[in-house]
Amino acid sequence: MWCTNSLQATLSHYFYPHRMVDEGDAGAAAQVKAHAEAKAGALLDQVEAALGAHGGDWLLGPTYTAVDPLLFVLCRWTRNFMRPARSLPARRRLSAADARAARRWQRAFATEKLLPPLV
Repeated sequence: MWCTNSLQATLSHYFYPHRMVDEGDAGAAAQVKAHAEAKAGALLDQVEAALGAHGGDWLLGPTYTAVDPLLFVLCRWTRNFMRPARSLPARRRLSAADARAARRWQRAFATEKLLPPLV
């Protein structure tokens, strides 16, 4: 699925661009990071299309599944992007679903000391 083998890998390049370039090449690392953000944006458009296709509260429809917490985390990782996941129309429509997901994860958020925006 694109969440785990595309979006997650692309976000790894965004957060760890130095792993993709020669040691100390800050310019190349910045370029990797910029390309990763652009590619993640295209993948978020796929998420947007999937969410909009059925109009349900969760990625696969009306039922919370194992993929929803993964998507929640991956969307959170985009919170500092120029166009974060929360800016997409279907993601904004799903803010109530995000709130329900966040309630499921409150203890983890507290343990990790995560602050808003959560997505």
